[in-house]
Amino acid sequence: MIYNDLIKNLGKSKAQIYANANQKALDKIAEIVSEKKIKCEFERIPLYIYTESENKVEKISQEVKAAKELGLPVSQVDNVPLPFNTASALMYENQAQFHPRKYLLALAENFDGNGCHIFENTSAITVKDGNTKEVITDKGSIWADNVVVTTHTPVYDPDNLKKHLHPARSYVMGLYINGEFPEGMFIDFDPTHTYRTTPTDKGKLVIVAGEHSSIDVTNREEYYSRLENYSKQHLDVKSIEYQWSSHDSISDDSLPMIGMTSSDGIYVATGFGFWGMNNGTTAAMIISDMIDKKNHLDNIFDPLRF
Repeated sequence: MIYNDLIKNLGKSKAQIYANANQKALDKIAEIVSEKKIKCEFERIPLYIYTESENKVEKISQEVKAAKELGLPVSQVDNVPLPFNTASALMYENQAQFHPRKYLLALAENFDGNGCHIFENTSAITVKDGNTKEVITDKGSIWADNVVVTTHTPVYDPDNLKKHLHPARSYVMGLYINGEFPEGMFIDFDPTHTYRTTPTDKGKLVIVAGEHSSIDVTNREEYYSRLENYSKQHLDVKSIEYQWSSHDSISDDSLPMIGMTSSDGIYVATGFGFWGMNNGTTAAMIISDMIDKKNHLDNIFDPLRF
């Protein structure tokens, strides 16, 4: 539920760039999975953004209209294949879900060691600028011509970008239900709750997320309890197997920050707004192009835009 607000606040041309970037990132992930034959349960399925409240149907209609203006594969539907009542939904066709860790492990296996290395269990502390950059870690230093800082809140922040970032935490549960969960991904947009699935040896695991909080909340169990109650109100829960939380930041204008900082050759990617798999892929494409000196005249994600 972003495109109507983007058109209003930033104009149609910038909203169009973001829509195109999201579609391009999805296609890039699909291309990588296909080319490298990555077994990460990648599947194309529809995404429904729905509401249970009649009072919020108009917001759905406005978002559908905005997304259609941007050429996205969207329609408004009244029948959402969930096991509880909904008022209306926006449906994006041909979206995708996949197992991100399996995907990333497969990418890591493609690092050949010939100038490409992954240092695990290593904390980057800061970056020293210069003709050659020095990344200072708790295990020693790494030198590079270009550095990309992708740490949610930047560990090296010459432009004080963190004042434009609003970190938050999301709570997640993996559970099994009695009966079959419908095909698709589902988002209740207000208050936000999401449903996805992943195949397991015991059947389809339903991943329910929501109950956002500030990043530094002390009593997380309260939020897990709320999420459990929500899940049991909406699904016939057989068992809850896992719980965890994730965190991300949202920028002042809801667009990610992707590009070069004021320090030449030091880049940043952050503010993904809980849409990290797409925005992370967009960041990879943009920053690699910038390092290769390819033109990005209209980088709406420029971290210095504020």
